[in-house]
Amino acid sequence: MSEQSDLNDKTLNAFRRVEQHFHHVEDYRRQGSIKHKLIHIIFFTLCAVTAGANDLVAVSAWTEANANWLRDLFKLKYGVPSLSTFRITFMLLNPESLSKCFLDKAH
Repeated sequence: MSEQSDLNDKTLNAFRRVEQHFHHVEDYRRQGSIKHKLIHIIFFTLCAVTAGANDLVAVSAWTEANANWLRDLFKLKYGVPSLSTFRITFMLLNPESLSKCFLDKAH
């Protein structure tokens, strides 16, 4: 197995765990205009923060820097989310619901 294939497998396994843990977070975005799954936005943000991002500008920069890999791995029809998509999504998320995911994981 190649190093890239191993990384992809580990990333997809991590994604599945995050998806299971965050599946109940409600998406308040306008349903007719959504191009990116909420779970992708959450997962990309977690990856970027783990890599050192400390705000949404840095999260967006991380996703842009990894765009080709993310697009191929997650079959992103519309590419990676833009900075405005990250901002709008996090403005609309219920903070209690998101906090609960982190608190539940900690216990």
